[in-house]
Amino acid sequence: MHNKNFFANKNYPDDIVEIEATTDIEHRNTGGNSKTDVLATLFLESGETYYPISVKQTTVAKVAMAEFDAETIFREVGITDPVVKRLILKHQVDASAINFTREEKDLLTEHLKPYARSFVRWVLTGTAVDSDDLRFPKVMVKFQMSKQDEILDIQVYDIDEYVDSVMLDRFGRIKTGGFGT
Repeated sequence: MHNKNFFANKNYPDDIVEIEATTDIEHRNTGGNSKTDVLATLFLESGETYYPISVKQTTVAKVAMAEFDAETIFREVGITDPVVKRLILKHQVDASAINFTREEKDLLTEHLKPYARSFVRWVLTGTAVDSDDLRFPKVMVKFQMSKQDEILDIQVYDIDEYVDSVMLDRFGRIKTGGFGT
């Protein structure tokens, strides 16, 4: 079982006095659910530290992470490129890229590049930028499950590491598919 030691560079566990956790997380300003699933509070000798955590559990290698209307994506990610907007709106109307031409796929991939990392961060956390808002997770815990509900693997990432794992292959190159996201 792979278990990335997220806390390795911290002064824990010697400094931990108590740990509390809750799933009672405020909704996003838009009314939707927070991307934080668990808010862990570490009571340390030096004070409190909060860890907003997103938990993913799946039996498959790839999953859909978010479904939002195009206008919300544009606003919250800061997308202003008219080519990206036109093609994402087409994707929304068609419910996929099935009707995209090869040229449209290439255009979207190229024009999405300046937004790709912010877009992926937004999909995963609910915000395109690093935030201290506890509704936006700082830690991602991923459980790979068997069809029989056995835990096969546990991975713990900070958000930047998880964005990299979604976007980059093992050689550090942008993965194919997903228009560069």
